[in-house]
Amino acid sequence: GERGAYLQDIPDLTLPKGSLGPVTAFLGLLLVFRTNQSYDRWWEARKIWGGMLNRTRDYAVQGLTWFDEKDLDLKKQHVRYTQAFALALKVHLRSDEDMKKELTGVLT
Repeated sequence: GERGAYLQDIPDLTLPKGSLGPVTAFLGLLLVFRTNQSYDRWWEARKIWGGMLNRTRDYAVQGLTWFDEKDLDLKKQHVRYTQAFALALKVHLRSDEDMKKELTGVLT
């Protein structure tokens, strides 16, 4: 009924036969470019995250050398807080996890 009347008013859209190939090639190259860009961004973030974890580990090891050998509780607390920093940063960056749940086993 009424819907058919609207469809009759729309002109037929056609593409020239030779234009589909270049358009497809362009869209394919665009897709590859965007995929490569996304992978490069992911890899750069992965390198930065790995560097942060390495520096955090270095900090924990260096911090342990400052404490008295007999003060095991302080050393354990230092390691737990350093671990909590890395976990808190992960939760902050993902922004879809529960901070309290993630840190409960570490800080308690």
